[in-house]
Amino acid sequence: AIGSALFYGGGLRSAVSEEDRKSVLGAGVPPVMVLLSSGSESRFGRSYRHDSEAQLCATWLQRVLSGNNVDPAKVGVICLYRPQAEGCAQAVARAGLAGVQVATIDAFQGGEREVIVLSCGRSSATSPHDAFGACPRRLNVALSRGRRHLVILGSEAFLQPHPVLGRVLAAARQQSA
Repeated sequence: AIGSALFYGGGLRSAVSEEDRKSVLGAGVPPVMVLLSSGSESRFGRSYRHDSEAQLCATWLQRVLSGNNVDPAKVGVICLYRPQAEGCAQAVARAGLAGVQVATIDAFQGGEREVIVLSCGRSSATSPHDAFGACPRRLNVALSRGRRHLVILGSEAFLQPHPVLGRVLAAARQQSA
């Protein structure tokens, strides 16, 4: 539904029933959530890594997986940048969350999970020249891999002005109001 609204003007219809999209994280947990991260990103060449966001990712996953009957193999973490994927993979491994796949958008192409966490890895606004952080095709892949839940981790400074993710942040805020 989110991909249809953001990338196709609402023209795509899901063939998956409401029953097949019921929350696996508990009653009342929305299908799309945004968790704001704090701390600072680090540059890795032309790429980014946000270690405190990677830790937030692992901590959130640990809570969710320990409190629900969700198989870790049905959870995936997608990162906009390879260094962020490495940071998230290390944090997830330190948390003992074997089975959770952590990868870049490109590695997740064609794959789906019940729960997807998108770790943006940024604490600053994206520039129009950032092909990885602002590319609509890549974001379409990232935002459409979760069957039941999409959780976006990112700083407000990155998300709010972002041409696509800013709309998701605004919708999530409206939903929780």
